[in-house]
Amino acid sequence: MVLMDEDVRPPRFAVLLTGGAVTVATLALSLVPEAGVLALVGGVLAVAGTARGSRRVLGLGTLLELAGGVLAGAASLPAGLVLVGIVGAVLGWDIGEQSINAAQQLGSDAVVVRSVVVHAAASTLVGAVSIGLVYTTYLVATGGQPLAVLAAFLVGGGLVLLAMRA
Repeated sequence: MVLMDEDVRPPRFAVLLTGGAVTVATLALSLVPEAGVLALVGGVLAVAGTARGSRRVLGLGTLLELAGGVLAGAASLPAGLVLVGIVGAVLGWDIGEQSINAAQQLGSDAVVVRSVVVHAAASTLVGAVSIGLVYTTYLVATGGQPLAVLAAFLVGGGLVLLAMRA
């Protein structure tokens, strides 16, 4: 058996960025108490997974946050808040993954703040544009369709993104 030092913990700043994204998601979904609890537990797991460099814990936390988004949509939370919650969860996962990747490739002592910030800013821009496009499409095309359909659609898209990154 070969022992190796596998300290792939991202820097604290990257963990804080992940925490910011999942906090936005949790706050957006918290008007539905059950969804807020799921998002809160998922957010804590996502931050803990990022801090420990564990993709599995990060993914589990993100999955719980997305489940909170579906639950909030099924409970008729306004579409804008559901979108912000789901995009916040995906953004938290994306920043966490990028942080873990940078720590694995460059080592825990490397200065990766700039690359993580640029990645987070670009992902946030993509998320904001996505919210705008999906919300506009929702307003134009729903014609009385339930919000749960939109939430399920967004979660499905998030799962496709997760599968593509794996």
